[in-house]
Amino acid sequence: MVSENTQAAWATEGVTLAAARGEALDSVTSSLSVLREAVAAARTVTGKLVGRRGRRRRESIAREYDGSIWKRVLDERRWEKVASLHDYVVPQDSRPRLAKIDGRIVRISTSDYYEFRLAKLQELIALRTIDGEGIIELGCGWGHNLFSLALSRRWKSLRGFDISSNGVAATNQAAAHFGITSVHARQLDLTARSDPAFGEMRGTTVFSYLCLEQLKYSTAAIIENLLAANIRRAIHIEPVPEVLRWWRLGDAANKLYIAGHDYQDNLLSTLRSFERSGRLRVLEVSRLSFAPRPVNDPTLICWESA
Repeated sequence: MVSENTQAAWATEGVTLAAARGEALDSVTSSLSVLREAVAAARTVTGKLVGRRGRRRRESIAREYDGSIWKRVLDERRWEKVASLHDYVVPQDSRPRLAKIDGRIVRISTSDYYEFRLAKLQELIALRTIDGEGIIELGCGWGHNLFSLALSRRWKSLRGFDISSNGVAATNQAAAHFGITSVHARQLDLTARSDPAFGEMRGTTVFSYLCLEQLKYSTAAIIENLLAANIRRAIHIEPVPEVLRWWRLGDAANKLYIAGHDYQDNLLSTLRSFERSGRLRVLEVSRLSFAPRPVNDPTLICWESA
């Protein structure tokens, strides 16, 4: 069980808008920016309904990430062109953007937003893990989150699993370049029970950050696989539209955005189903009101095997 002191810490996390150098928009401008996102998302949903956009299938996800985004990261080898690991994690980009921090829409430079994200991620994971223990990221991509955590020097082992060979190669080559021996990545198919990488998870804490959003049609199978691997704790930072309400403009925009992209929409209900059968305990469900755009801010769910 989670102690009252731990629950209090989770409820009072301290990395807030005050820690970011962003300018909060006034309520009218903020509402208009969210409304624009909602309209754009509604158009995407409409296109999907009339047949112009289908399910996010495994093949299309592989093309988008392994064959495009992570391949580009690997080919560019940006780790060789920056001065430090910090500059690799936080892009030195002064261009302004609209982002969400503490539930407010702010105008902030890209660098400042990702500086905030770095501190926030370190805080979220640190409060739910034990200093020094190893952590595994599910869907590590090119290692952004692993390197963000490595900068805090709190964890002795930061392993990442991803189905993308290009993402895994980029993570390991960047780690070698910066001399980060705590970070290592290898391939894993989260949907394949027989994948031998699951054998490395026994007794560990795992986390995902916008990884399961791509796998909504395999949620139950993935949770089943994690339970079979005997993990100790899971921390998911993912879209959870089940906690959103249509009558709130921001929530409606989020729900439309998630639906339009065919992102994760059943994680919480799936976990509750496993909980009712006595196989796991959901410890926490907390909305995280920050994102690099006015919509798609995730929710944190923490659970342990029963």
